[in-house]
Amino acid sequence: MQISGGGRHTLSTGIALLLLLCVGVYAQDVRIDPNKTYVQEARERLAPQRIPADADVTLSFSEGVTYVTFSSPVRFVPWMSEAYYDITVGLETDTIYSQSLASPEGYQSGCVELPFYTPSNKDWVKIRFVAGVVAEALDFDFLKEPPDGRLTIYEREGFYQVELVSQYQESRYKVEKGSGRIYDEGHVHLVPDP
Repeated sequence: MQISGGGRHTLSTGIALLLLLCVGVYAQDVRIDPNKTYVQEARERLAPQRIPADADVTLSFSEGVTYVTFSSPVRFVPWMSEAYYDITVGLETDTIYSQSLASPEGYQSGCVELPFYTPSNKDWVKIRFVAGVVAEALDFDFLKEPPDGRLTIYEREGFYQVELVSQYQESRYKVEKGSGRIYDEGHVHLVPDP
């Protein structure tokens, strides 16, 4: 690399070439098909796990790794069940991270391969019931306007436990099956990190 006579330009070009060379060497170790999107690649890595088409998808990048996260837009946990609601794939590292939820708490289905949760028609009836009660009582229809945060409905014996956690608030309450009465309501306002 020549530094004299137009040294700044030559030095910049040399650094740019060195960076391209480093990126090129790193890219040779990556097993991502350039003809596919990150999401397609992640779905294939999760096969035979079926990820619903309506799953929320987020991309994040950290220390040279592309992470694709699939999340259930509606986190309804039926009684006596266990399933995945979030799965993250690290594309360059071939790592898979998952979060399962169960009802009742601590329940284990015994399945070797847990499914990614997809609401059944029966579950949608229960979800709509809870949504209707919440919309009427709290003036908030989470099916029409998805919350800014994470909403989870756990089916319990005799009631539904509803949890909404957002950046600034955490709300928990119970909805009685049949009557739709809301009770044990609690809200906490969270202070963001400075």
